Amino acid sequence: MAKRSPLQKRLRRLEVRIQRNPRVQRAVRNGYARYIRFVERTTRWQYLGLDAWGPEGNRDPMIFCAWHARLACTPFVGPLIGRKAKVLVSDHADGQIIAELLRAVGFEPILLQTSRSKTGSLRAALHELRAGGTLGMTPDGPMGPPERSKPGAIILAGLSGVPIVPLGYAARPAIRLPSWDRFVLPLPWGRGVMSAGPPLSIGRDELGEEAVEAACRRLDAALDAEVARCEAALKR
Repeated sequence: MAKRSPLQKRLRRLEVRIQRNPRVQRAVRNGYARYIRFVERTTRWQYLGLDAWGPEGNRDPMIFCAWHARLACTPFVGPLIGRKAKVLVSDHADGQIIAELLRAVGFEPILLQTSRSKTGSLRAALHELRAGGTLGMTPDGPMGPPERSKPGAIILAGLSGVPIVPLGYAARPAIRLPSWDRFVLPLPWGRGVMSAGPPLSIGRDELGEEAVEAACRRLDAALDAEVARCEAALKR
């Protein structure tokens, strides 16, 4: 790996100080939440598969999953189908930006400790599911690798008996940010598609190491299929 120049190091230290400044963090969080809500209101949306989980559909507990890169608008799925949910969110600065939007649309974040044990966060998530609630997760978050599920959602589904519902969305116009996940940021006054796919059930007998890995790859495929479904619908 190439060494950073002294100027690059100073700029990086400045960037970190800015990111950790409470006023800057608050301004970014509020600005992002307002922007995404504005985009959601000015976009012409098409919805695929959401009726199955809406007021006239299945009201059982579920685990919503979406790729981290597709997180900008998927929080609006909850209000669309009349569900409030708790969402596992990283305690990193970027996670807190998402948390502000979640609170704005009626979700309650469960902070996932990225530098310490995650046991408490996962226990709170499991309690929510066993109480009949709805949980939201990005299985490749908080820092990747992108679009490759980690075991958390699979383990929670297996222990709780609650199915995973894969979500997708696509929008035009949109830009992809130079972040680790190439985050999809939609622009106003465009078209968008949101979708929910068939539920993925995980049995307690699938919690062994090899079975969990296989289930993770099934979840990868399900999430990829929803994104592809949304992208294809935009082209029609």
